[in-house]
Amino acid sequence: MITKITGKLLAVADEAATLEVDAVEYEVLIPDFNRRQLQSKLGQKISLHTLHYFEGNHKGDGNNACEVRNAGHQNQFDLA
Repeated sequence: MITKITGKLLAVADEAATLEVDAVEYEVLIPDFNRRQLQSKLGQKISLHTLHYFEGNHKGDGNNACEVRNAGHQNQFDLA
């Protein structure tokens, strides 16, 4: 699981940011709120910290089904 990624911000699109980490480029899905924050940081070194949310479905039968989502619009990022 990735909990933090640090690199040079190469691009910001509608739903993703591209980070250069050494010789590898990563596309990270971001919500609109963070997209607006990141646009002014193009070319700079940034860190993105992922936060997880839990989605559950309790049916009253004693079995709790929980799913951790790590990608997409459900994530929020703290900019360091």
